[in-house]
Amino acid sequence: MITFTEGQNKFNFRVAGIAVHRDRILLHTTLQDDFWNLPGGRVEFQESTDQALIREIREELGIDIQIDKLLYVNEDFFEYDRMKYHEIGFSLHFLFPKAMKFWIGRASSQALRMAADLSSNGLQLRNYRACRYIRLS
Repeated sequence: MITFTEGQNKFNFRVAGIAVHRDRILLHTTLQDDFWNLPGGRVEFQESTDQALIREIREELGIDIQIDKLLYVNEDFFEYDRMKYHEIGFSLHFLFPKAMKFWIGRASSQALRMAADLSSNGLQLRNYRACRYIRLS
């Protein structure tokens, strides 16, 4: 991972995925957080941002995606878990597998808001309490 720590400061090179389905965008959260993010993670040395996002989505959702295009590059400064972060992020639009079926339902904030059926096994969200779509329009 491309990340550096110096005292209470941490730098990350991050990649995030933007997936739109039926005018909704995919977001996720972790068990300890009270906010939502685009799915993704840190880029590794000698790994392109495309390769990093494909790897991260495979690790997080267990699916193989197709990268469409780079949408934007963002520089972010924030505090999290008693650390001051400086993050450079590449946000890429990606496409879900064509065979993927979606269920978008009403559920409590603790429940799964988006589920996908890949064959009969279903989508497994590892390390996340929920995954949801928000309406864009």
